[in-house]
Amino acid sequence: MNRAGAPRLLSRLARFVGVGGTGFLADAGVLSVLVAAGLDPLPARLASILFALTVTWQLNRRITFGLSGRGTSREFAHYLSLGAISSLVNYAVYAGVLASGLSASPLLALAAGSAVAMAVTFVGLDRIVFRAR
Repeated sequence: MNRAGAPRLLSRLARFVGVGGTGFLADAGVLSVLVAAGLDPLPARLASILFALTVTWQLNRRITFGLSGRGTSREFAHYLSLGAISSLVNYAVYAGVLASGLSASPLLALAAGSAVAMAVTFVGLDRIVFRAR
């Protein structure tokens, strides 16, 4: 990468982290409500992931990466495909942390899973989903 591209990448990364933080709050909020309502943390997490993916797609396309030029339906399909991959990584870490006993807190396990999946998501969004056509 040349020097001119580094500030652009850092700016995009900063916006991505901000959007991700918003997605994390949306995810954690839905997860907290569902667990407080008595739902088991594992299925509750599946619902919270889908909600967070929808929120972050809308924000990433407007704030971080811009429109892909593929059309809304196709772009969302690509986003969901990448989201499924990164969510599997996220969920595996989440479930692993809970099963290992490292933490009994669903929110701490959520934070660990989200942190691991973030790198996979950024590269996939930048190189595949929102790549300029």
